[in-house]
Amino acid sequence: MTFGEKLKLLRLEKKLTTRQLGELVNSTSSMISKWEQNLCEPKIATLRKIAAVFNISIEELTNNEIDI
Repeated sequence: MTFGEKLKLLRLEKKLTTRQLGELVNSTSSMISKWEQNLCEPKIATLRKIAAVFNISIEELTNNEIDI
């Protein structure tokens, strides 16, 4: 599973819109969408925020796919 697929799955499990998740991690809906489509990757500071939202480690979130 790619980072984007995992992010989308976690977001949908928590019943969050891309806008809501963006607000929680100080990003935009369009950026969340780009991450979910694997068009780009978030910075490490944002990865920490995303992991905190879903109460998981960065390693669990990325499956070690992203160079941090």
